[in-house]
Amino acid sequence: MEIGKIIAELRESRGLSMRKLAEKSGISQSFISKIEAGEKQPTIDSLLKISTGLGISLIELLGGNRIAESLPPDLQDLLTSARNLTPVQLKSLNLFIKSMTEQSAIKDVYHPLRVEEPEPEPEPKPVYNERIAAHREDNPMDDLPEEALKRVEEIKEAYRQKHQKNNR
Repeated sequence: MEIGKIIAELRESRGLSMRKLAEKSGISQSFISKIEAGEKQPTIDSLLKISTGLGISLIELLGGNRIAESLPPDLQDLLTSARNLTPVQLKSLNLFIKSMTEQSAIKDVYHPLRVEEPEPEPEPKPVYNERIAAHREDNPMDDLPEEALKRVEEIKEAYRQKHQKNNR
């Protein structure tokens, strides 16, 4: 069966007009009409948009459930999830999958005998011989630079002034 007739049957079985399918898919109504009439051949991108507008996967549009049912469960789940994606999201997912498979092929070519490297030994935790600030006998503020001490005093003074006004 021609793709145009398949699209028309699926559209009609879902009670969609050409105008409504055009809105859902982002493809013009006239282009959908020409596809259904067999006057135009859609690109894969157009088919992807139409399948999204119909609420089905591209595989279901092209081959029906026979193909989808013959796929492993993981791929069926992926196709089911992909149904809810926008055309832009589907393109992004497709690019992501391609990049993963290309990276895998590159690693296999350049590293055919790749051996997993063991995880590095964790660095030992530092041992502190100094007392923590709460147990220090001297004032930890003494370790601050002069400018920082001045800024701390300015903040303290501003705090005091603010709370003196609020207490009046």
